[in-house]
Amino acid sequence: MAFNVKVLKVMKLWLEDDENDKNKWKNIKTYYLSIVLFPSWGPLLLECCFSIFSPSADIVFKIQELLGTVCIIGAMYMGICFVQNRKDIKNLLESIDNFALYTDMNSKQVDQKASFYSKLVIAYGLLGTLIYTTSPLLSRSSCAVKRTQYEIDHGKPCGIIVALRLPFRYDITPTFQLMILHEMLTAGMTALLVVSITMLICGILEHAISQLKEVRKCILNLGQASDEEIVQSVGFAVRYHCAVIEFIERVNECFGSQLVLHFTLTSIVISLLGFEMLMVNDVKESVMYALHLIGWLIILYNICHYGQRLIDQSIGVAEDAYFSPWYKFSVGMQKDIKLIIIRAQKPLTLNAVNLGILSDPTFLGVISSAYSYFTLLLKIKNP
Repeated sequence: MAFNVKVLKVMKLWLEDDENDKNKWKNIKTYYLSIVLFPSWGPLLLECCFSIFSPSADIVFKIQELLGTVCIIGAMYMGICFVQNRKDIKNLLESIDNFALYTDMNSKQVDQKASFYSKLVIAYGLLGTLIYTTSPLLSRSSCAVKRTQYEIDHGKPCGIIVALRLPFRYDITPTFQLMILHEMLTAGMTALLVVSITMLICGILEHAISQLKEVRKCILNLGQASDEEIVQSVGFAVRYHCAVIEFIERVNECFGSQLVLHFTLTSIVISLLGFEMLMVNDVKESVMYALHLIGWLIILYNICHYGQRLIDQSIGVAEDAYFSPWYKFSVGMQKDIKLIIIRAQKPLTLNAVNLGILSDPTFLGVISSAYSYFTLLLKIKNP
């Protein structure tokens, strides 16, 4: 997770040790992303509204504008939610060291494993963003042939990712080159923000899952404890389990609002990308949308898979307690084991506020919703 923290520090979203987080400064930091990205999301939102209600605009063009608007607004929402909770998030990461009271497991190895996967996903995101932003430049010749009258009338040049509603034309030098650079920076910041926060959550869950495995080891070792040690061993396992439960509750408090993005907008983005991938007539643009689609699928699967692993390991605590030699213990210890089983039968989950939990079935549900939106778009395209 150290790598994700470094990325967030570069983006000025992480709370530094000596940084003042008073109300005035916090409000500025909260809307920092909105201010920085306003030159993109403001004109983009305007163009999206104008094009959707314009009968002369092609549906492929409308979907391109809608896709860009959804992505950038979703990223801003995630960033604002992160900044609002960043003090609690920082305290949450620091509290991982408190598990040293219960286990001698090397947390640095867990962190290195999480950072490795984060680097892979972030590298793919940045590489995909580079390809995504440069592909339209390589398709300018084919774009000039199929350019619609709406794009010509409103000065929407070939070579850009999405068109913006600006008070000046940007299809001439040097405005065009500046616009390309601006869209590259905006796309890179948007992708980096969503991926880094998502993989930070995955890294935190990796630590929680590792701690649950240690709890299960404690319960499995109960059968090897002597009669004098069994009371202390059961009490230790209960305290350890409660510490992990409290940690997951804090994770949901810190990141629940941000996970709403994956529970709602992701299905819309996937359906729009699938539609664009099939509707464009240029292979380069199809590859561009395919890479973007794969990126969203990767981060959605990652967060849902970690949520499923959390559920499986938490339920495993109940299974291990049930299969322990509880029948050899005293009546009082049997009651304690029973309480462990009852509590562990309620799985620990990664929650998107009150909308639901992130798990493997959720991944399939989001894909199913995306397919429904996709078929709806096809019917609108070919009624």
